[in-house]
Amino acid sequence: MGKPYNISSAQLAEQIASHLKAQKLFYILPNPKFSRDDFALPDTVHLSDDGNIPAMTLGEAEQILKMNADQNCLQDQKARLLPLLELAQTACKNGVQRVHILDGNLDGILPCEIFSGIGSGTMVYNNGYGDLRAMQAQDIPSVLSLMSPFVQKGILLARTEAQLKEQLDNYIVYNVDGGIHACAALKFYGDLTQAEICAVAVDPSYGNMGVGPKLIN
Repeated sequence: MGKPYNISSAQLAEQIASHLKAQKLFYILPNPKFSRDDFALPDTVHLSDDGNIPAMTLGEAEQILKMNADQNCLQDQKARLLPLLELAQTACKNGVQRVHILDGNLDGILPCEIFSGIGSGTMVYNNGYGDLRAMQAQDIPSVLSLMSPFVQKGILLARTEAQLKEQLDNYIVYNVDGGIHACAALKFYGDLTQAEICAVAVDPSYGNMGVGPKLIN
């Protein structure tokens, strides 16, 4: 007869994902929520409308773990989520691109997370997820499409493809998996001593991830 071992499924998942260098690792459990009601959180994190952290960097995950290390982990949310957050941090350090902590009470949560642009739960990601870069000519159709809803609402001025080509060097974009999800421009005036931040647009799916402030900064 073999010898039985008690192995944590969460730790096993992290180890497998790390060895495979998986793009994504999913943890699914009831009502996971990183909110200020249950956790000490750094001021830099951005919260969704329901008070949850939709996404955090490795650095932010490390901050949260340190800030809550000496606190009472008998509290349900901390006892459940801090060990998962530590595993998520380890997985990302070992090469996993993203770790998603999702609410298993929501119907279809896994396919929605994989196939939809609208995420849920909390994502922990390494520095390889999403990048700000200079806009390129091939990005212009995507940028115009991104701006369109804001133009229709009167939030942004309408811009043409020709204008964007002419001002190409003024623009930066936020790129995720080859898709453009935010943009902004810095327009200089006169002797270049004055400038205007303009054409700021963020995909609503990324609205609570702090992308806008990153563009401005």
